[in-house]
Amino acid sequence: MKGPELVVIVADLDTEAFVKTLVLRGMERGCLRPFTFDVIRDTKRDHAVATQPTRLVAHMPFEPARRFLVIWDHHGSGRERDACEVVESNVRDTFVRMGVAREAALAVAFAPELEVVFGAVWARVRELLAAKRGDSVSNFPWDARDPKAAFEGLARRHRVKAPPLFEEIAKQVSLKDLKGGDAIGRIASTFVEWFGTTGGAA
Repeated sequence: MKGPELVVIVADLDTEAFVKTLVLRGMERGCLRPFTFDVIRDTKRDHAVATQPTRLVAHMPFEPARRFLVIWDHHGSGRERDACEVVESNVRDTFVRMGVAREAALAVAFAPELEVVFGAVWARVRELLAAKRGDSVSNFPWDARDPKAAFEGLARRHRVKAPPLFEEIAKQVSLKDLKGGDAIGRIASTFVEWFGTTGGAA
């Protein structure tokens, strides 16, 4: 195949760092076979990813075996009035019109935002942020309605800047626990279908 086997389309640096780290961990643990991938960040952010998902890849030579993952924050996408499932289906439809097989494209909206994935590993996230400053672990509450505010509030409590943390957290949380969340669970199960091995760790 010419070019990457997987193309991931994201809307921001935090998501790019988080996804890259998780993919590489999957390969290192033997859950996924080695494969080539590119992460493309759309500088027009979530709205462009949700409404024009193929605009940065339409020029790529067609490869039937190539897979596409498209991820964005539902909040700020301009499609908030629509159910995530509807927007995800619309995004996949766009790839189908480009000639991509439907089963070769996965679209996942983080609802409301990327930070929602930390709900499944919140206790560990609290430990990691406390350790960065040598603080005791807090009981800072998780808020599923506003996960971004919860994460940023925890970061402020421990006097650390949130943006560089996504890669660090992706390296150190339990993959098994992280996959307990809906969005990461769907991505992980699809990756196993696409790039899985028979003897990898769970």
